[in-house]
Amino acid sequence: MKRARLTLSALSSIILIMSLAACNNLGLLDQLEKPGTATSGGAKTSALFLFATTNSFNGNIRSGMATARLAADVQCSTTRATLTFPDNACTQVRAMISLDAADSMANMPGTYGIPVNISVNGPNNFVIASDWGSLIAGTSGNSLVSGNAMPTSTNWWSFSTLGGNYDGTNNCAGGNDGTTGMGSGGNSNTSGNTWLSSGPISCPGPARLLCVCY
Repeated sequence: MKRARLTLSALSSIILIMSLAACNNLGLLDQLEKPGTATSGGAKTSALFLFATTNSFNGNIRSGMATARLAADVQCSTTRATLTFPDNACTQVRAMISLDAADSMANMPGTYGIPVNISVNGPNNFVIASDWGSLIAGTSGNSLVSGNAMPTSTNWWSFSTLGGNYDGTNNCAGGNDGTTGMGSGGNSNTSGNTWLSSGPISCPGPARLLCVCY
């Protein structure tokens, strides 16, 4: 009777499959089944981190770039490269600003995949809010200063109404005008539900941008 022989390649494949099953490595399985896709089991940040851009700007956030969103996110990414957070696993950065009805602070989790069920911390790891909903609603009672997310008494552009929706009146022409008009903004010292809409700021500014890393 002849015995079936396993080739070295077949034996290696069996060992690999058994190893994956034993350790339940979902991320690696995802990559094997769908190369190039995001993994489901990789390292993930344990918190969202808020921080302010190093520079201040007038209401013309766009400033010659393709869109105001792109320009704002680039400014946040530039500052992010200079920071180290207590949990430094976050790799995605967005400016927390409302630029139209669809691209608003309130809609950012659905639009950009921001987790809503983890704490929102400052660079000093102080918990500014327990989750995204509490942050936007301002129910935590904490200011950006308390988390060292922004210097004291600093204005920042939000172009938002209470609750993070787009302010259709005070938005510096959607982030395209730095000479006339007004833009809704927050102040780093403010807590409560007005933290992101403390009052209109003159579009010549200056004011910073608030960013989130996730």
